[in-house]
Amino acid sequence: MNALEVEDLVMHFGPVRAVDGVTLRIREGSVVALVGESGSGKSTVGRCIVRLLEPTGGTVRLAGADITHLSRRQLRPHRRYVSIVFQDPAGSLDPRLSVGDIVGEPLRLMRRKGNVADALRRVGLRPEVAQRSPHELSGGQRQRVSIARALISEPRLLVADEPTSALDVSVQAAVLNLLADLQRDLGFACLFITHDLSAVEYLADEVAVMYLGQLVEQGPRARIFGTPAHPYTQALLSAAPVPDPVAQRQRKPVLLGDDLPSAIDPPDGCRFHTRCPVAVDRCRTVVPESRVIGSDGHQVACHLVEADGSGPDVRTSEGVAR
Repeated sequence: MNALEVEDLVMHFGPVRAVDGVTLRIREGSVVALVGESGSGKSTVGRCIVRLLEPTGGTVRLAGADITHLSRRQLRPHRRYVSIVFQDPAGSLDPRLSVGDIVGEPLRLMRRKGNVADALRRVGLRPEVAQRSPHELSGGQRQRVSIARALISEPRLLVADEPTSALDVSVQAAVLNLLADLQRDLGFACLFITHDLSAVEYLADEVAVMYLGQLVEQGPRARIFGTPAHPYTQALLSAAPVPDPVAQRQRKPVLLGDDLPSAIDPPDGCRFHTRCPVAVDRCRTVVPESRVIGSDGHQVACHLVEADGSGPDVRTSEGVAR
């Protein structure tokens, strides 16, 4: 069963086409990473899923229930199924409340029972932290509080929106390890929104790659990292650092040039064609459809990729077929 089903999701802010036809599914107990550059629409997808935003179009289903356009009152019984952890814990925790009140707030709103002390212990904090204010805690501790609050209602889906990007490098790994341990122990599904590909490789079961409001490639983590099909995915991976200093020095990142085009007036055809080193005339006029190119569910939206997954590799100097 799927914890989440998103079908043809659209989110426009006036003329800004932030999300333009995203289809995504997350199985119960699995982790799907949503990756892409800043401005690609990743966080907007997450906010639509938890209904902080009402989508312009499309469908969002949680555990089979369509929540896309429910009123606040109608949405209340579904709130327990999904929680979100934001990028900046300093901005998402109410400074007027104690940690205990913050963590316990979902229980009060849902009129459910739970134990705040246990929730704090689960994320590696002592129960006495409940008496403190958010400003008395470090950034890593505040994010642990955010995670405790998100999980105290025992959701079936956690949306983690760049949960480590606002933290010091020294504590990012600890928070990632915590999320991995909690996901394994509690079994919730997770949409992990990030631009950190090393974190994706560590945490995710599947990967969805987003570019300018649309998904260009989806598939199992090993497939995406091993044999990426879309030129944009290949370029992203070529720019990600590797732990081997010698290999890192020998790598030649793909230089895409130009900034991300405007979501107010996205390019015709394939939206990536203005930066793609192997684009052809068809890419400039015809929108590529997402196609399954493997028995493992690997999907790609690119005219140049064949049904068997073969196609250009922009990481080679000639960009020739693999």
